[in-house]
Amino acid sequence: MIFKYHFLIMSFLMLFLFTGCETSFQKTNKTNDNDLNITSVNLIQEKKSSLTTIKGVVVNKTNNFKDGSGWTFKTFTGDIYNLIISIPNLGKIESKKMKHVIINSALTLVGEKILFGNKKTFIVRKIIVNSKPID
Repeated sequence: MIFKYHFLIMSFLMLFLFTGCETSFQKTNKTNDNDLNITSVNLIQEKKSSLTTIKGVVVNKTNNFKDGSGWTFKTFTGDIYNLIISIPNLGKIESKKMKHVIINSALTLVGEKILFGNKKTFIVRKIIVNSKPID
């Protein structure tokens, strides 16, 4: 019984975490000292992600997922990222380039940087193949 409640609570938390939320608030405009004009404003908070480009070499494969994989990636500036490469994140056309993600391949990746504690994670949205694998 307790498991049901925990599952229900976690489901709602995940729902709010992965979807945008809609917020309403009151905006007050003061026209003069005796007059107060109050208008209701409806804000929709959209997920605005800033895409970033990184260049480097695939170092190691870390995980296999149902629809993708995890990799270790070292940029040419020396930063290390955990890559998340999946079909849903890449899309139908771009996911065909997943075959180019192999150890020692030089790639340019476009996606979103996320920091989990001190670990840098990169969700790949686009793969640009630079050259053949590096020896």
